[in-house]
Amino acid sequence: ELSLYPVLVADGTSRHDMKQGDLNDCWFLSTLSVIAEKPQLISKIIPEDSSFGTPGYNGTFHCRFWQFGSWIDVYVDDLLPTVDGNLLFARSSDPNEYWVSLVEKAYAKLNKSYAALEYGFEADAYTDLTGGLAEWYTPADLREDDFYLMRAAFECGAVIGCLSLDRKNLTSKDSRGMVSNHSYVITGVEEVPYIDRAAKIIRIRNPWGDTEWQGEWCDGGDEWQRVPETVKRELNLSTKDDGEFWMSFNDFKREYCNMIICNMSPDFDHDGISDKTGR
Repeated sequence: ELSLYPVLVADGTSRHDMKQGDLNDCWFLSTLSVIAEKPQLISKIIPEDSSFGTPGYNGTFHCRFWQFGSWIDVYVDDLLPTVDGNLLFARSSDPNEYWVSLVEKAYAKLNKSYAALEYGFEADAYTDLTGGLAEWYTPADLREDDFYLMRAAFECGAVIGCLSLDRKNLTSKDSRGMVSNHSYVITGVEEVPYIDRAAKIIRIRNPWGDTEWQGEWCDGGDEWQRVPETVKRELNLSTKDDGEFWMSFNDFKREYCNMIICNMSPDFDHDGISDKTGR
């Protein structure tokens, strides 16, 4: 028994629930973390028929994934890999909550093993978890007005992820907190008043739940001192070491080598016209 009071979901699903374990599946967990904020998507993955934690629970967890044009059902038991009484793979930040671990196990079953989740492709996770269309972009090629397309896509429910540059030869100081060749997810796209202009900034989350950007607009950065308090409250600005941070649009273009926008429709802003950056 890992917990005396286990629950499937405690107080709703959240991007902050995710804690990566001893498996290199950040490409999957980063996607799952942003979907956790979207009830209409998470309800497709975790159907409401779960009896977890009820007297009628039989030890079976039901999950669904998108495969070849339709949602398929995957069933797993609730036995989870452990070492010395601790969960080996992904877990929730709440020790009594198990939806993260069980969805990861179901996805491992879909892919035949946990080992198959090592170093996968973000685009696969986006499609499998949403049924949407995943498109790749190169951040360095983005123009200034593409920022607004990103914002429109995000506001219309798109799931957006990104992969950091491979810079393993840099020291920790030179990397400024960036993890080399690592999957992240975008959790906010905003313009904020800054001195005499509007600053384009992007909120990004590391699925590790720690290790954050230490450059401009980082948690506690000097730039925030020149942003109105009302704006910071609207953004729910936090300095917690929770793996989530803000970064300028220009730094984003420098620090990441690819970006994926997964939309439920090719019309990002619902104006009746198919959208794509770099058009």
